[in-house]
Amino acid sequence: MLRFVLSIAVALALVLGVAACGGDENDSTAEGAVKAQEAASELEGDATRGKKVWTLAGCGACHTLSASQAKGTSAANLDDVRPSATLVVDRVALGFQAMPTYQGLLTPQQIADVGAYVAEATRK
Repeated sequence: MLRFVLSIAVALALVLGVAACGGDENDSTAEGAVKAQEAASELEGDATRGKKVWTLAGCGACHTLSASQAKGTSAANLDDVRPSATLVVDRVALGFQAMPTYQGLLTPQQIADVGAYVAEATRK
């Protein structure tokens, strides 16, 4: 229960932090997601920072990833899928099937960082 409450608190803090930074209020969600994906694709991700983003964003609640001791079962098992950083960036920025977009919740740099982390973690 404590883990759930902490996850919600962290997610709320991320949302409030991003909202406080401003942004283009006229940007549609789909358009914003594409812009975030394009921006993140141009950046070099840092796996060390990405591990922190993974934890703060609560990715392990849905995904399995041995490197983070995550055993989520409602989304892709990343140990099995072994996605590239590019695929992770696309999925996190644009969303896919049941996975929502994290555009507006994570910065393009954070998206690039989590992509680098997942890609590196699944190659070990």
